[in-house]
Amino acid sequence: MNFSSRNNETGLIAGCLKDNREAENQLFKNFSPYLMAVVKRYIKDDFDAKAVLLTSFEKIFANLNQYDPAKGEFKFWAKRITINEALRCISKRKILEPIDSISELYVDNEIEWNSKMDMKFVHDIIRELKYPYGLIFNLVIEGYKHQEIGDRLGIAESTSRSYYKRSKAMIRSKMRMSKLNIYDEQRI
Repeated sequence: MNFSSRNNETGLIAGCLKDNREAENQLFKNFSPYLMAVVKRYIKDDFDAKAVLLTSFEKIFANLNQYDPAKGEFKFWAKRITINEALRCISKRKILEPIDSISELYVDNEIEWNSKMDMKFVHDIIRELKYPYGLIFNLVIEGYKHQEIGDRLGIAESTSRSYYKRSKAMIRSKMRMSKLNIYDEQRI
């Protein structure tokens, strides 16, 4: 069976469940660029990012029988596994310090995106944030709740909120300082 010419995700998954190596290779080829982009949002080091991606695929293949298409698209199911694996990698290596000082917090204005923005520029700003600011910002925009982030990272929910507020302030500041006129100053 030629899986390389087939765009049928369901067929690839069925092939993987039957231990078809060609289907597994094609599923990896189809989803590894997307999942690597997800990993790189959390893990800056290339070696660690590749390790997280490979471990994620091991878990994806090992748990593929648990995937339920009725609950959502495969790529989102795989993304969740990949994010969880990235968090495991991070939690093994980093210790988060709680933010106790109110002076560490900036005003909580939501970042407002506009059509003039170069999203690669915005992505680069987020990637440049120091640990754990970029990590927590990414998790919040992925839909994780602060309680869940706190549980995963071993910090208090309020600490997660504080890091998130500070990360938004850092992003706004970098956008303001940018010579590129991509941020609408009137929305700040």
